[in-house]
Amino acid sequence: MCSPCVCVSAPHHHLFLQGSNPIDACIITVGHPTPHEHPLADWHRVDVEMAAVFGRVCKSLGAQYLSLLSSVGVDETAELEAYTSEELGESDEPLGMWAIMNHNFRMKRLAENAVAQSGVSSVTIFRPSNLITDVSRYGWMDKLVFLISPWIDPVVPVCT
Repeated sequence: MCSPCVCVSAPHHHLFLQGSNPIDACIITVGHPTPHEHPLADWHRVDVEMAAVFGRVCKSLGAQYLSLLSSVGVDETAELEAYTSEELGESDEPLGMWAIMNHNFRMKRLAENAVAQSGVSSVTIFRPSNLITDVSRYGWMDKLVFLISPWIDPVVPVCT
């Protein structure tokens, strides 16, 4: 499993571990592993609030570059629509897969904005379409993606 925030210090990364060297860059990969099994507020705490905290920590450690792992399809020009306390407190029930699909772009847009507001001078957003793993994390949805990806990958547009 990946660390949710990787800090890079050059040229002597071992000095950072001793606390004597500022870091150059951070890569934030935090994200709820199973948001469909949890309430909206839990997903928000992990994907948005933790990303914001990591961004601020990276800034305080001297990072000049910060990257965030987000999601394909997020429109950075879309209106930023924060969740209300009512929305976040509506239910303790798991969201399920359909709700994840309905909330994903909004949640990721909020995470991107939170990281962009960190104060780090250079922020980049990585928006992959699918992260193929060795195990099925989302049940039938992953199984379907694994099954069809060898045939659709050659025809899916690639960003270059």
